[in-house]
This record gives sequence, structure tokens and C-alpha cells, in this order.
Amino acid sequence: MGILNNIQILSIESHCEVAALRDSSTRVNIITLYRSPRGDFLIFLDVLEQILKVLNNSRAIVCGDFNVRFGTDDVNSLKLCNLFGSFGYSRAVDGPTRVKNCLDNIFTNFEPDAFTSMIYDPALSDHAAQEISVSIRGSTDASVSRFCRPITMAGRNTFFSIVGSLDWAYIEREDWDIHVKFETFVKNIGDAFRIAFPEKLFKAKDNSNFIKGWYNNNLKPMRNNLQLLNNLYKRYKTDNLRVVRSKYRSWYNCELKRMKTSSLDNYIIRANNKSKAVWDYIRFKKGVSSAVRECNLTANDFNDFFVRVGPKIISNIPPSPVSPEDLIPLRNIPSFSLGEGCGGPGTDYWEMQCDVDVVWRQ
Repeated sequence: MGILNNIQILSIESHCEVAALRDSSTRVNIITLYRSPRGDFLIFLDVLEQILKVLNNSRAIVCGDFNVRFGTDDVNSLKLCNLFGSFGYSRAVDGPTRVKNCLDNIFTNFEPDAFTSMIYDPALSDHAAQEISVSIRGSTDASVSRFCRPITMAGRNTFFSIVGSLDWAYIEREDWDIHVKFETFVKNIGDAFRIAFPEKLFKAKDNSNFIKGWYNNNLKPMRNNLQLLNNLYKRYKTDNLRVVRSKYRSWYNCELKRMKTSSLDNYIIRANNKSKAVWDYIRFKKGVSSAVRECNLTANDFNDFFVRVGPKIISNIPPSPVSPEDLIPLRNIPSFSLGEGCGGPGTDYWEMQCDVDVVWRQ
């Protein structure tokens, strides 16, 4: 945990008292607020707006005692919810937190399906406690490491072989206590399981927010067959097994890719905002935050730049010793003279045009 001093410095006693932390592992900001009933509500809104700007769309949970009546036509409650809503935050608590009123609340900019909340009485205060559980998704390092023991077909055969070779005569021995027998049984089974199914570390991308339920019952038998082929090749090292394993692995990988793509297509099709769903997935895969960067550029600054950039570029072009006329290729223009009576003072436009046409044809 780290203290966010740039937010805590905004605290104003009675009006808006602030404590702010950032969880270093998830990079989630946790802000707690208290507004005294005697405080100025407009000052509170101003401080809260500054806090939300500092957070700059980074993932955050803002909670506290706001001393407004949520879920009613309370004007201050509507103003507060509108301010949070303008920054993409939603309210998590609906029930009463003090007697019949909901004075405390939790706001977050996580997706609605990424958090759950509850209210309970801790018997420590006249206010009910609020609790929020958040599913952290789409972090910069989206890889997830898990230790597990894959249950493979070869492992099952090994397990059955070990268990079948054990001496079970102790079960019928009358001089053994029943508890000793049970402990021995559990130890034997546990040892056989750990030998047959060794622990392995798997590291994979966590796509749970985008693709769900893609690993179906059609893929599980394929995985078991591939594991069996892999174990057979490790044991016998024949060329035929290597070729069969390679082809089967390629087929299995194609099926994995196809099912993931199909599941992602369904996720995008079901989304209310399909373009946003596509870009959310792209940012997730690239490990890029969706936070909007702070920009102090105004519309006038933007327009002025493009109005002035043209003359500025031209003025910076060094003078050229070559004249534009010199770049035009020269052509041999034939000379001619008008015959007698052509183009005289009494010649009108149409007569001159006819004379020119005659000369041109010659």
C-alpha cells in the first residue's frame, strides 16, 4: 500500500476529509471520504471533482460517509451521483446504512459485473458496514501462474499400478489401532497420488473477462490423447510417435484457437458497445491502460496551429536558385506569317478564327 499524497492534500476539514491509498499489487486506488453535515456541500463537490480528475480514469474505489440520502429525491444526492456518473463511476450500495437512510456508499469505475457489495451490522457503530468485492481484470501483466496436478491417462495408469502393488495386509491386523490403520491408508494413497500426478506450474493469460466457457467437453478428450502421445514419445522415442504427436498437437492447437475466437466473437456480439468491446480486448492483450491522458489543449489552440502551420512551413523553405519557369520543358513552336488580306483591320473574330484554322492545317 502507498499513500496518495497528491489526493490527501486536497482534504478540507468538515467539508471534505480525505484519505487515499494505492494497492501496489493491483494498482487500485482506494479513497475514503467524510463530509460533515455542517460542511459546505458545494466545497465538497469541488474537492471531489478535483480528486476524480487526479485519478484520471485509473481504477478506483471511492467510499465513505457522504451524509446525503441516497435512493431518494434528495437534491444533494442527485448532484453527487451525477458528478460520479460523469467520470464513469457507479453506485454499489442501495440499502439503508443508518436507521432507514442510506448515508454511506461506495462508488467505483469497475465494470458492473466485476464487483459485488453487501451491508452488515458490525456492532461497532451506529452506521452499517459496507463491503465490496472486486474482480481484478486486465492488469498490465495479465499472465496468471497456477500450480496444479494434471490428471492424465498415463498418471492414472501409474496411480493404479502403485496402489495395486502396495501391501494391504495391515488392514486386517488386529494389533493395529483403527486410527493408525486410517493414517497409513491416507498416507499410502497420498504418496501414490503425488508420484503419479506431479505438480506443474502453468502460466497463461487471464482472458476471463472476454472469453468464458470456451474450453468445452470436445477439447478435454483431445487434451488427454495429446498427453498420452507425449508420454509415449518421451518413453519410446520413435519417429512414428514423434510424427503422430506433432500432427495431433497442431490439430489440437487449431481447435483451441478456433474455440477461443468463437467465444470472443460471441462476447463482442453480445456487447452493447461493440467498438468499445473490441478496443477493450486489444488494450488488454497489449497491456495498455484505457485511462484517458490529461490534455490541456483547447479547441482554439488546435485550430490556430493548423491556420499558422502552412505559412510557417513555407517561410522555413530555403530559397532555390532554380526558377519555376526553368523547370518547364521547352517546345519548338513553328513560326508563320499571315498572308495578305489576313487579319487586317476589317477582320472580325470569326474570320480570324478561320484564318488560324487554315494556318494550323498547313
